[in-house]
Amino acid sequence: MQNGWIKIHRKIQDKGYYKKSAYVHLWIHLLLNVNHEPKEFMWNGNIILVKEGQMITGRKNLSEDTGIPPSTIEDILKFLERQHQIQQQKTTKYRLITIVNWIKHQNPTAKATTSRQQADTNKNEKKDKKYIAETSSAVWNLEDKLLGMEKIPNSYLDIIATFIREKPVRVENAAQLSNIISRYCRVAKKMSGAYTNKQIFEAAEKVKRDNDIRRKRGQEQIDYSLETFYKQLTK
Repeated sequence: MQNGWIKIHRKIQDKGYYKKSAYVHLWIHLLLNVNHEPKEFMWNGNIILVKEGQMITGRKNLSEDTGIPPSTIEDILKFLERQHQIQQQKTTKYRLITIVNWIKHQNPTAKATTSRQQADTNKNEKKDKKYIAETSSAVWNLEDKLLGMEKIPNSYLDIIATFIREKPVRVENAAQLSNIISRYCRVAKKMSGAYTNKQIFEAAEKVKRDNDIRRKRGQEQIDYSLETFYKQLTK
């Protein structure tokens, strides 16, 4: 039996797939079985470095471990990938699965007091500013930058990163990303902790539907931004 633990947020109950037992089963299985620290694995004669939050597996292995049919395993993995809960790298020999925001499932510390909450907020603000400063000088890769933003626990950056993925915002270089982060940090702070991601993107869908109607009527469209979503939430 393996030792250790994982953290599962209650907001999993807000997920659209919560009533689909196979989806929840596979998701928890992945959380329980990814590495909690980097390790080297031998897979079909190859040595592979697997980082924390990652696992080497295959559709057949997952099916044998969970009792879920292989075809269903593939459907669920594709769904979780579309939901930005996992990333997959496939080769002819193995499949590398990465849990997005893995660190959030490993942070055991609960915020017990208001003073502690403020200390965490200040700490996160420093991390946000540090990330903004580093963004312009680091080697540019949008997916790496978004993943880095999402890995900062209890951060406003994870809301911004998710928004960029969902819109999707066109970001072509580090300077543009830095400007977007600076612009959205203020409103993301207001949303963080006050609204779930589900509520935020329901507001986004409402704005999208309104824009579809406006476009058909030849009217000026509403700005599709975090600020607009916040206004929608506070109506």
